[in-house]
Amino acid sequence: KKAMAAAIPDHLPSTAVRPDLPSVTGAAGAVTDPGFLKYPAQQVRTVDDVPGSGGRYTTLTPLWGAIPPAGNAYYRAMNKALGATVTMKPANGNSYNTTITTLTAAEKLPDWV
Repeated sequence: KKAMAAAIPDHLPSTAVRPDLPSVTGAAGAVTDPGFLKYPAQQVRTVDDVPGSGGRYTTLTPLWGAIPPAGNAYYRAMNKALGATVTMKPANGNSYNTTITTLTAAEKLPDWV
């Protein structure tokens, strides 16, 4: 048990923005995420410039809900902010493990999983 505790990093909450509802440490050291009731009036800038310099990437993420249309306003804004083209490929969260297994066997994994 001590070896496991030494291997796992301490939880350090972000100080970039102040949450409306702070994280809570519960049983066995479990920590909740902080809660936000509104979008911050002043956004914190985390990089000085657009981080990317072109390039195309694909990512596969689990999703529980309706799959958003490709090329929607959020995806376009994200690509512009990143300075690269990221093609999001949401997959059914209930069968994500099967999707990953199939793509791995076919050697067709995206750039990010």
